[in-house]
Amino acid sequence: MTTVLLIDDEPLTTQAIRQILQVHFPSIDIIGEVTNGDKAWDSILRRTPDFIISDIRMPHMDGLQLMERIREAGLSVKVILISAYDDFEYARRAISLGAFGYMVKPFMQNELIQEVSRVCNEIETELAHKQDISKIIPFVEENMIRKLLVGKLKQGDLNLLINLSGDDWNQYVLTIFRFNRTSENKEILEEIVKISMSEEINSLFANHGCRVVSFFQKENELVVLHTPKLDDILILQVCLETLSKYTEVTILTGSCRMNFTLEQISFAYVEADKNLIESYTSSVITLPDHDLTSNEKEDYHSELMTRAAEYCKKEFAKDISLQKISDHLNLNKYHFCTLFKSHFDLTFWEYITDLRIGYSKELLSLTNEKTTEISEKCGYLNISHFGKIFKKTTGLTPADYRKQHQTK
Repeated sequence: MTTVLLIDDEPLTTQAIRQILQVHFPSIDIIGEVTNGDKAWDSILRRTPDFIISDIRMPHMDGLQLMERIREAGLSVKVILISAYDDFEYARRAISLGAFGYMVKPFMQNELIQEVSRVCNEIETELAHKQDISKIIPFVEENMIRKLLVGKLKQGDLNLLINLSGDDWNQYVLTIFRFNRTSENKEILEEIVKISMSEEINSLFANHGCRVVSFFQKENELVVLHTPKLDDILILQVCLETLSKYTEVTILTGSCRMNFTLEQISFAYVEADKNLIESYTSSVITLPDHDLTSNEKEDYHSELMTRAAEYCKKEFAKDISLQKISDHLNLNKYHFCTLFKSHFDLTFWEYITDLRIGYSKELLSLTNEKTTEISEKCGYLNISHFGKIFKKTTGLTPADYRKQHQTK
């Protein structure tokens, strides 16, 4: 929906404009009506409209000064200016600042309708163009990253890639999925399955809120570059399960998390290649439950998860990690994540968060300890992070929760 902000120090003018817009442009959302440039700027910072209709001469900050602010801030807001003065200098400055339209009071209703129609058409055209560009960018980005990986990207193209990506790739995880292929399955995997594999992996990471690029760097090697998440291990496990649907061959996987720029992606690839490990879904799993019956496996997994829960309850306030609990149980991290999620219907980190927030609620209710102390006792060294997690989980800040629940 197209949005507009109306600005004029004469309320009757904004009322008249609003009535015309409501009748002739019912799909336009009028997000506010303000009486001067200062209030308009505050409103724009809170919610940036697609365009504004503003008087030029107003107290505190006039329409031209407001336009200068908008331009300096780099905001994409189109401006239709109105003025009681048919002054060439006003019009010249308005044009130099990039005004989309300029009307002199008193203006006719048809003039306003014409200008608003023109600005709406322009906004729709630009939106369609942006959508077209956004469809192309992933392909351009994938091609550039592929070239960068093998050292064939020119400096000019590297600068373009960095501009396209922004800050998205300042931290990333590079993962290699390598298929142990044979001559029998070679053609099917290359020609038919490859595209579907890449599309499914992209969708999987995107559904977890990750920026992702994936491509086959070699005939038997899928490279995935994605922004990191706390539950990376679980996501990669789902990736393995997804890929295993397409082939019966062994799938090896290795990852490397980088805090460097894209220019150093080749180092990430080398490290990921070194870290290739065979997933628990492959044919050479070395877990202690191979020869157990179905019931025995269920009992064994239940016992493992009981031990996992006991470990979590004992260690949740410390520097706990997936690696530490997996080592404690003598399990592969991928296998542990799958068992844990299946048993508790929660990821490992969701379970830890529940324990930490539960304990913090108890301390807030029963003690007078400072929030910083409670945060540390519950495993959160960063109090700001603790506050965000607490509010996300309970709907209240720690202070508000204490007010409502503390024992008198």
